[in-house]
Amino acid sequence: MRVVAFWAGVVLCAVNPVGAQIQEGQVDARLIAFLTEPRVPEFGEVYDLTLRLRIAPEVVAFLPDTLLPSEDSFSAGQGSWSTSPGPSDSVDVQAIYPIMSFRAGGVYLPNIVVAIRPRNGNEVSVRRAGNESLGLANFEIPTGAVQIITLEALRLAADEEQIPRPPADVLGGQWSSWLISAVALIGLGLATLIWILIDYWHAARRMEQVAPKESARNIALKELDRLRSLKWHTDDRIVSFYDASTGVLRNYSGEEGPEWGTA
Repeated sequence: MRVVAFWAGVVLCAVNPVGAQIQEGQVDARLIAFLTEPRVPEFGEVYDLTLRLRIAPEVVAFLPDTLLPSEDSFSAGQGSWSTSPGPSDSVDVQAIYPIMSFRAGGVYLPNIVVAIRPRNGNEVSVRRAGNESLGLANFEIPTGAVQIITLEALRLAADEEQIPRPPADVLGGQWSSWLISAVALIGLGLATLIWILIDYWHAARRMEQVAPKESARNIALKELDRLRSLKWHTDDRIVSFYDASTGVLRNYSGEEGPEWGTA
């Protein structure tokens, strides 16, 4: 693994250290931002990981040309770097590494190992020396995570009617065999009851059509015979007999000629 060195400023930067500490002052290199292009890479696609590191003043930093492999990602080639002035005489390094991930979902990006030492390594000694002969302090800087998606997920996301749902969100996803049997039996019972009611209704309609309808004249005659058998006309109940008999006649006339009415 090759490294590239960057030297930062002449004035100490008043920021919190992330890297190794030395006896006099701080040796500082930190990750201040990272970006993937595209923002949501596809599964198996080589994409660019851009790291922005801030190197404190009076520091020489050594960056690797490839990153450490993670559980699901690795460097797909050598990186490139560029620098720009940072605040308080620090230096901002923009490092771009090609990365490939071989798992869909949330994937942790590879970490970067940075080696740093003071500009004049002979004047101070490094406590956490990764290489005593060069006076280097090596430390690993974590980057972050990225969301990896598949082509199938892209296609489904583009179609609002085909958004995938977990099994628990689908009807029947968590149904047991007993529950399915109970629902089937209840449905069969309801279907049988409906069939019986429909058959009874048809039978009643058939009976109505078969049974002969008695004429209005016969109904009126039977009612008059019933009134005469009460003997109201012989028991001084002439008014009651008259009212009842004329009522029968009015009903008869209304049946024979609806346009006449009962008035």
